[in-house]
Amino acid sequence: MIKRAGIVVMVMGLAVAGCTRAGTGGFTGLNVAPQGTAAQKTSDYASNGIAIADTQQFLTDSTQSEEHPIWSPDGQLIAFQRAEVEGGAYNVWIMKADGSAKRQLTFNQSDCQQPTWTPDGRFIAFREADQKPGSGGSREFDIGLVEVATGKRQPLIQYPGDDKHPTFSANGRWLVFNSERDGRKANLYIVPMDKPNGKPRRLTDNGNQNDVHPSFSKDGRSILYHSYLLGRSPVAGEQPTRIGLVPFAGGPTRWLPLEPLVAPKHPFFTAVPGVITFHATDAASGRRNIYVYDFNQQGAPMAVTSIKNAKHPQVSPDGKWLAYSHKRKVGEQQDGQYDIAIVQMNWSALRKAAKPS
Repeated sequence: MIKRAGIVVMVMGLAVAGCTRAGTGGFTGLNVAPQGTAAQKTSDYASNGIAIADTQQFLTDSTQSEEHPIWSPDGQLIAFQRAEVEGGAYNVWIMKADGSAKRQLTFNQSDCQQPTWTPDGRFIAFREADQKPGSGGSREFDIGLVEVATGKRQPLIQYPGDDKHPTFSANGRWLVFNSERDGRKANLYIVPMDKPNGKPRRLTDNGNQNDVHPSFSKDGRSILYHSYLLGRSPVAGEQPTRIGLVPFAGGPTRWLPLEPLVAPKHPFFTAVPGVITFHATDAASGRRNIYVYDFNQQGAPMAVTSIKNAKHPQVSPDGKWLAYSHKRKVGEQQDGQYDIAIVQMNWSALRKAAKPS
C-alpha cells in the first residue's frame, strides 16, 4: 500500500479542487468509473518533500531513471526509456500497463530515446545516438526501428545532423520528426513511410526557434509541437517556449494561449477531441506539472497533478489513464531519477471544475 505523505497530491481522480479553476474550457469527453490496478510504490516521499495520493500508482520503482512513457495503440503496453545508472545511456523498454513484465528492447552504449509505436503495435521507432561526433563535437542522432516481438533492429532514417522525436500518423502512411538537416536549428519534417529515406517535406521554420516533439492529430490533419527560442534572450512580450498546431498540408502555426504557464512542452492529443495534455511550470511556485487544454473552447489550461516535478504526459488510447514521469528527488534542476506513474483521468471532474462560477 502507498503510505500517505501528509500532503495529498491533487489529481483529477480526487476532488474537483484538484483542478486549477482558471477558465471555462468545454471538456465534453469521457466520464470513466475507476478500474484497473498497477504496481504501487511502497516508499514514502515525505522525507524528500514529494507527496503521494492513493490514486497515483507507480509502475516503476528502482534506482534507475525511467521516463517518457508511451502507450501502445491497444493500451496494453507502455514503452519507455530507462538509464541503468545516473547520467548513463538510455535504452528502450516495454512493460504491461500494470507495470509487470518489463523487457529491454535496445542494448546500446549510447542513447536510444523517445520511443513511439507504429499504429499496428508491431514496431517502436526511437532516436538513437550514433558513434560519430557531429559538428561541434556533439553526437548525432538518427531514427531507428525495433520489432517488439523479436527485438530485431533496423535503421529507419539516417542523415547527417540530428533527427529526433519520430511520430507516426494514425494510418501509418506518414512519419513526422524534427531535424537540423537545414541548419543549426530544428524544424519539423514529414516523410512517407514507403520512402522513409527520401527527401522529406519541411513543415515549419519559425525563425530563431527550435521546433520539436511533433505529434499527429487522430485525423492526421494537423500536428502539435512545442517550439523554444534559440541563442538569444526573449524580448518584451515574447514567449521563449510555446506550443503550436500546424496543418499537415502546411501553413502558419496556431500558437496556443497557455500563459502564464512557463515552458509548456511535450504536447500530445488525448482521446477527447480537441483536448491536449502537456507539462509546464507554474511561475508562482516553480513546480512543473501536467496540464490539459481544450483548444476548441479556448478556456484556460487546467492542472492534472500538483507535485514538485512531473513531465512527459500521455493519456491512454481509451482516455482512462494518464501516464507520466514523476521526479523521485527534490533536486529540480537535475533530470535524473524519475519513476513512471499513472493516474486515472476523471473527465467528469474536469467538466465540473471548468464551469464558470
